[in-house]
Amino acid sequence: MLEQPYTVFDLPDQDADPVEEAGLILMGLDARRILAVLGTAVLTQQPGPAVLLVDKAWHQGAVRIPFDEAVNTGATHWREQRAALAQADDGVPRSGAPREAWARAHGTVVRALGEHMAPTVRACLAVAWFRREEFDEVTRGQ
Repeated sequence: MLEQPYTVFDLPDQDADPVEEAGLILMGLDARRILAVLGTAVLTQQPGPAVLLVDKAWHQGAVRIPFDEAVNTGATHWREQRAALAQADDGVPRSGAPREAWARAHGTVVRALGEHMAPTVRACLAVAWFRREEFDEVTRGQ
């Protein structure tokens, strides 16, 4: 007899950290999409690029960031932060449990870079750190 698949969808706890919930969603995306999210977040967290994007929207009626440009910006940011993340890593083996893996990777990002950066940047870097071999491979040569 075939077992029925688990079909119940559980919502997160009402008090769950929204950055953690976003990070868990990001963990399911492919590396290039995460790098594009990271790149977009990096572009909008600094005043200069954010003002340029708004100016472009003002004059053209919309802001369009080419996907490859967002990926390249994210890849550059990943490479710039990679050494600091490696230095801050606690050396504990990575967990297969998503929430535990997220918490450890996010903790590494906070130890390395602090909490002053945009939550989206922290979330993307935490996922990239957890999957660092994949991100290193994807960003090689970019």
